[in-house]
Amino acid sequence: MSTNTTISVTGISKNIVTPFLKYAFNIISIIGGIALWMLIIYGVIKVIESKIGPTGWYRATALTNLFENFKRFIISIVLFYITVYVIAYIMSSMGANISPTEFVTSLLVNMLFKPFITLYKLVISTR
Repeated sequence: MSTNTTISVTGISKNIVTPFLKYAFNIISIIGGIALWMLIIYGVIKVIESKIGPTGWYRATALTNLFENFKRFIISIVLFYITVYVIAYIMSSMGANISPTEFVTSLLVNMLFKPFITLYKLVISTR
C-alpha cells in the first residue's frame, strides 16, 4: 500500500508564503511610514520652535538641533533611493521589465502614503 503524495512548491508559495509576505510587508510599511511621518512632523515642530523661540540663542539651538538630528535622516533617505535605484537598474539590465526611476519613486510614495491608506481601509472594513 503506497500513497502517492506530491507537494506542490507553487501551491505552497501561492497559498502560504505570498499572503504571509503581503501582510508582513503591510505591517512593516505601516510602522515605517508612521515613523517617517513622525520624523517629518518633528522637523516641522523644530522649524516652528526656531522661529518663535523667546531668545536668539534658543532659536539658534533649535535650528542646530534640527540639522544635527536630520542630516543622518536625509543622508539615509538619499542613500536608500540610490541603492534601490542601482538594484533596479541592474535588474533591468539583466532583462527584467522594470523602470528604475518609476520603481524607486513608487516605493518612496508607498512608504509615505501607503500606511495611511492601509489604516484607512482597515478602519473602514471593521465598521
